[in-house]
Amino acid sequence: MGKNSLECYPLAISMLTILIDSGSKLVCYLLEDATMLWLVLMENVPAFNEDLLQLLPVLINIIRYDPDLYINVLKILESYLLLDFEYVFQHYGQAIFELFAQYLLKVGDNRVLHMSKILDVVFQKNGTEIMAHGKQLLIDLGLFATLFDMLLNENGTSFTNCIVILACFSRLAYANPNAFMQCVAATSIPTAYKEQHLDLSIIVENDAVGGAT
Repeated sequence: MGKNSLECYPLAISMLTILIDSGSKLVCYLLEDATMLWLVLMENVPAFNEDLLQLLPVLINIIRYDPDLYINVLKILESYLLLDFEYVFQHYGQAIFELFAQYLLKVGDNRVLHMSKILDVVFQKNGTEIMAHGKQLLIDLGLFATLFDMLLNENGTSFTNCIVILACFSRLAYANPNAFMQCVAATSIPTAYKEQHLDLSIIVENDAVGGAT
């Protein structure tokens, strides 16, 4: 439907609600098609509205329980964040971080790229507040350690994904350098990597000393 999707908006919302109903026998067969319709609506809607808002918990559950994790599902999540970041992050930010920490090491490069880009959007829009609650949001949920592991796994993470992850870390470090280094210090860095990158160990140790004084 593209740019004309709004002309069919009421019908499309009704169809989408039925297609993504977890209680429907059709959902396992039509979910991929439903996400295509959902994405078109998200990309063309002029403003966040109650209809789309009511579908957001369903989206989070799809991410949580659907092993296929379609690319369109991630694109839909990004659209929600771009339309109303404050609402989405306030209500679902912790769930998003927790789910991404679980998925990032299990999915292919293309999905990792989309997930990393979503995190980049989140950190760009709210890096300061996230770093203010760094332990709760980044360390306790395992997201920081997961991203760090991916970055250290030079043979297992694509060059493109490493760049996006570095961009995420750069936004966090810019928002609060001391809190960022505390997150690094709280992450278990392999001994072999420390020996190969002595400057990182020195920076972390110096920051830990500085924070204690």
